[in-house]
Amino acid sequence: MADGSTKRANVSPDGQFTIETGQLAADDVLAVKITAKNSGYTKDSASVDVTVTQATDTNPLANYTVAQPVVDVASAGDTTVTGKVDLTTNPATKQARLLKRRLCCQTEHLKLLK
Repeated sequence: MADGSTKRANVSPDGQFTIETGQLAADDVLAVKITAKNSGYTKDSASVDVTVTQATDTNPLANYTVAQPVVDVASAGDTTVTGKVDLTTNPATKQARLLKRRLCCQTEHLKLLK
């Protein structure tokens, strides 16, 4: 660890491991190695250095095309605004298309701007 401490974890029968580290900071350099054990003997693998990268905040709607609403005529005295939106608008990417399928069955937020 960056502070000089050592963390340990077991390796599963299929070779997977997860090391609980606590919160990592960008640019920390971690050294990871495997230790084999058999009948009281141990042997370490070569160490692999891993530099922690800056986390990126990705917007799942970045490539999604949001359809413009069609709003019905609103008259003085009305207490509601009605309209509809075309939910079949093709999003820009396959990933967004999957997102649209999840959204199509939900009531979406309608913003009324004055």
